[in-house]
Amino acid sequence: MKPIVIMANNVQELGGAQVVVHSLAKVFVSNGHKCFVVGVTPHAEPHDFGKSETTTLMPRIWPLSIPDDPQNAKDRTELRSIAVSNLADLLNSLEPGFVIAAQLWSLEILLDAMKLVLRSSEWRIIGQYHGAFAAAASGRDLKRAVRLAPSCDVFAVLTREDAQAFEQCGLTNVMVIPNPSTWKPSPGFTRSPKKYIDFIGRFSLEKGPDLALAGFELARAELGPETKLRMIGSGPLESELREQAGPQVEFVAPTTDIESILCESGVLLLTSRTEGAPLVVAEALAAGVPVIATDCSAGVREFFQTNEGAYTDLIARESPRAIAESLIRFSRAQTIVISTKSQVSISGYEIWAAVFDSL
Repeated sequence: MKPIVIMANNVQELGGAQVVVHSLAKVFVSNGHKCFVVGVTPHAEPHDFGKSETTTLMPRIWPLSIPDDPQNAKDRTELRSIAVSNLADLLNSLEPGFVIAAQLWSLEILLDAMKLVLRSSEWRIIGQYHGAFAAAASGRDLKRAVRLAPSCDVFAVLTREDAQAFEQCGLTNVMVIPNPSTWKPSPGFTRSPKKYIDFIGRFSLEKGPDLALAGFELARAELGPETKLRMIGSGPLESELREQAGPQVEFVAPTTDIESILCESGVLLLTSRTEGAPLVVAEALAAGVPVIATDCSAGVREFFQTNEGAYTDLIARESPRAIAESLIRFSRAQTIVISTKSQVSISGYEIWAAVFDSL
């Protein structure tokens, strides 16, 4: 079988894109492919994803841009050149196969490296966008995607709604490839829900942890003293969040033991400002955990539309009041909520095999 190289901006962080990349690698290896997992930059707190064969292209962490700083510009230029050269060397050492670039920056590095690859025309390139079209359109990603996608054999997005939107921008190679299932309940899984409202995610602006805290505070009196908000994760806003949090808020470090969290979870609260198809929602619904989520992407809406069991509530973005009202509605409805395992669409190897065969 042809080799498969899967790239992301980094492959060491415990984040959604990284979980997807390593999950795909396991799927491909289990189906007989030689698979290489490649990150552009190292991560400050690398997570051990197990036996995946991984490579990091840059020797040190990519520095943030500092305007009018010549040394910063020189460092960034040097690191980028090293990444491009190292990737070209890797691809030149392999028989041509498939390269999946899971994020736009990694795709930019890949396309530059391809200029140095001797048999570049024999490699098939699959670019991916893991965010929603709306998020891309609200920032600089849309222009980048429209510029980069035509150089790919396939440009993959997560939902049909996003695919149609990208197609309307003139892209002709868009395909829907859902994320793989990264977790399913063990055979003996049972839920023993406690009065936990769980926020699970990176403590960064786009994930809206500040909104979760504000919404919980507005609802706290109605929810009662026994109800706790668990903030499960880490990130740049952590110190600020801890300063704002009241006594009914608990902070929990990121964990890969999602089953122990979902076993106790009373309700998952997703307050993102932007998203793609968040894995945590798929995992919660697969376990029958009620989900309250902001209407932040086509992926979230699609999960809710295909859900067949757990309580769900889709609420307005950027509104602590809407979050509070939904939490109160849920607390009043709990006596009639039945926790059943939901059916969430799962993409398997068959979808990828069909893509490979078509290329």
